Amino acid sequence: MIHSGERRVLVVHDDPVFTAGLRKALGVAVAVDVAVDVRAAIASIARSRPAIVCVSLNLPRDSGYDLCEQIRTDRGLDQVQILVISDRHSPEIIAYAEEAGANAFLAQPFTLALLARHVRAMLAVDPQARAAAIPRHLDEGLALE
Repeated sequence: MIHSGERRVLVVHDDPVFTAGLRKALGVAVAVDVAVDVRAAIASIARSRPAIVCVSLNLPRDSGYDLCEQIRTDRGLDQVQILVISDRHSPEIIAYAEEAGANAFLAQPFTLALLARHVRAMLAVDPQARAAAIPRHLDEGLALE
């Protein structure tokens, strides 16, 4: 059975120290699932329907961009918010992440406490407003905000 993920976050990152630290920083009020690559992330999303996917751009095999695009092509996931984290953060990289479907971008280096604050702020967004807040692809005729 798929449960609503109102307080569930999927962290897609291949560093177990990072994911353990973020889980601790978010505390017990937020359920945190972890995936190390895009394939595992897609399976986790299907299982648990998280409210937020926090994804690194640098993943084994596929990139975080690929995951963003796969989420955004599934209309059943319209309310899932995507937070991209990366140590690459030129204006072009950020624009490409937004075009791929990211709602927010956080440039490394940052503290886990700062990342946890961003995640909590995103969780506070009214779930009914999430779909309207998702940037769409330019080729769909909708301008990015």
